[in-house]
Amino acid sequence: MGVKFCRAVVRRDANACRPKGVTVRLPSEPALTVLRRRSEFLAAAASGKKWVTPAFVLQVGAAPESDNPPLRYGLTASKKIGNAVKRNRARRRLRVIATKLLPPSAKPGYHYILIAREKALTHDFQALERDFLWALKRLDVRRENHAATNG
Repeated sequence: MGVKFCRAVVRRDANACRPKGVTVRLPSEPALTVLRRRSEFLAAAASGKKWVTPAFVLQVGAAPESDNPPLRYGLTASKKIGNAVKRNRARRRLRVIATKLLPPSAKPGYHYILIAREKALTHDFQALERDFLWALKRLDVRRENHAATNG
């Protein structure tokens, strides 16, 4: 039995070959966890704060009070998008956006829900990132220190 090779090690991607549930992050960034329960999704939706883009809808709800609240996000893709392959692709694209942009640019203490729309499959990735940062800004949950550096 040999050593399992991972291409990501060659690319020096710290998170690609990690065990499930382990993330490498900067000490200044809050922890990022995933919403799992339906009640958490409904609580975020009940807050009424949302921003609609061509590729996704971003809903934001206040997290329960704690000393050091983690950033929490959830992903949804309904059957309107297409079959399971298309829904999974849309969720994958949105997951990358969330894990890449939430820790450095979103305020902690909120739950973020990304609802995929049909354009999430074909929309340019840089446009997805731009739309996500714009939605954070419009919902007033974007960190000030990140707003000056990334447009």
